[in-house]
Amino acid sequence: MRRVKESQTRNARTLRTEMTDAERKLWQAIRQNQLGARFRRQHPIGPYIADFACLEPMIVVEIDGGQHADNAIKEKNGNVSE
Repeated sequence: MRRVKESQTRNARTLRTEMTDAERKLWQAIRQNQLGARFRRQHPIGPYIADFACLEPMIVVEIDGGQHADNAIKEKNGNVSE
């Protein structure tokens, strides 16, 4: 099994504490095995961080929220740095 980079783990932790309203609402609905499957929030998968992942049936859920619109504006204006 591959190890996740420490920086990616830190980023995932930060994203867990700074969830969007849409992510919070979905998390309240799927947390604690309410759907019969265990989901993880902001789970690193390869070079990505999935908003929600259920590892057993291999399901990933991505939620579009306000931060995506902000990033698109920054990218358009050339203000994004990585």
